[in-house]
Amino acid sequence: MTGDWIVSRRSGSKHTRDAYAADLSSLVRLVRRPDGSTPPADLDVYAAACREVSVARSTTGRRLAAASSWYAHAIRAGLVQANPLDGMIVRTSRMCRAPRGMSKRELAALLVRARDHESPLTYALLTTLYVTASRIGAVVAVGLTDRATIWI
Repeated sequence: MTGDWIVSRRSGSKHTRDAYAADLSSLVRLVRRPDGSTPPADLDVYAAACREVSVARSTTGRRLAAASSWYAHAIRAGLVQANPLDGMIVRTSRMCRAPRGMSKRELAALLVRARDHESPLTYALLTTLYVTASRIGAVVAVGLTDRATIWI
């Protein structure tokens, strides 16, 4: 079943599949029970053990995410009834990334800064991007001979 799960992962990377196999092996060694169950408290111990061996936060997150995905696969296969990781906050690398956008306050401050300290062209460009929600590449690609219809 575990082999099927690893093969079903989207990543074609052998390195990633090997990492998932090692992650699940370490989980099984720590929480093995005769009935095959894994109480959530044991998974908390597993997460703490990952942190104690000084692995990166992203590695701990990957290990817990792999375990959660494996349990979801086991549920679909009818081997277990529930995912003991449901409800556990698994910190992933995505949670550590900077946001892709700006808050309204940040955007307002940017426009004020551009108006007061940058060229009129910069201010016009930023205002155009804000008002039209266009991508920068689309705006700078507009040529003088391009025609546009403006609806008011």
